[in-house]
Amino acid sequence: MTPPDADLEDRLLRDPVTVLTLRLGFRFGVLPRLAERPLPLADLNLSPQAGARLMALLRQQGLAEDRDGTCALEPAFASLVQDRGASLAARAEFAAQAMADLLTNPATWLTDRNAFVAQADTFGFFDYARATQTKAAALEDSARWVRYVTALSERESVALAPHIPVEDGTAVLEVGGNTGEMALALLARYPTLSVTVFDLPAVCRLGARHAQGRTGQDRLKFVPGDAHKGTWPYLDGGWDTVLFKSVLHDWSDTAARAMLNLAAGAVRAGGRVIVCERGRCEDEPNAVSASDLVFAPFYRSPDWYAAQLGDVGLRVGHRTSSEIGMQFHIVWAECQ
Repeated sequence: MTPPDADLEDRLLRDPVTVLTLRLGFRFGVLPRLAERPLPLADLNLSPQAGARLMALLRQQGLAEDRDGTCALEPAFASLVQDRGASLAARAEFAAQAMADLLTNPATWLTDRNAFVAQADTFGFFDYARATQTKAAALEDSARWVRYVTALSERESVALAPHIPVEDGTAVLEVGGNTGEMALALLARYPTLSVTVFDLPAVCRLGARHAQGRTGQDRLKFVPGDAHKGTWPYLDGGWDTVLFKSVLHDWSDTAARAMLNLAAGAVRAGGRVIVCERGRCEDEPNAVSASDLVFAPFYRSPDWYAAQLGDVGLRVGHRTSSEIGMQFHIVWAECQ
């Protein structure tokens, strides 16, 4: 489902004071309750001073107003909280961490990627090593970052699905597909498509739970594994499509090339390898959020991906872009 105002969601997450306001409102359970109906200040379950301070923040950010002695959320914001509350909360928590890391380590962010990664807490949030396990503690730890990635994919996949060049009746392998939001968007669009999500064991376990009851769930399969190894799931004759969405920027140039090489070997003749990634922050014409800036040292141009697809023996077919907070570039190539 398309959020009621995706632009509003992105704007809220660019401003530090608004991010603070969102974090407080969700942590104390105030925003979900106010989204249902206006409430008197005394009914916010906060001390009078704390309630007044939070209400002032909401009012100053243009998100609420005093209405006949009650606190009332602005209608578009109330709709956003109702439809995307959990996802908005997850994005606000991550935005706060990204802002803290950028403000604490600005020089290394600009000049020394390795030092920035070592100093910033953001990257410890994505604990892929824990996701190789499926015990309860590992699932709980992994769920924190999986929830954030899902929050992004929920809105990105709706916008991107019409531009992903897959064909109905074919079989897609999505590498690093997280909880399957991109896969589910494609399955809803193509009624005889099938998609296999290949990701770490904990992610697959969480993804199977997340997909329960969704349209196309019966055509969605989760296969646990490590995409850096040559033990990918294979179809007889090869996959029709191998898809990478917001995955390759996580890895070094060498590791990304290796995965593209494995993908080239996994598709049938005439099959496609598709890369869908954000472009470079320095190429963006508009303001970029802290959540994206923290990854700015890792985002690449679409030309880089096109060149790598050509180097692994594929014929680059097309490139397109879609604006979703930042420019997403879709580059695809065919196995000859």
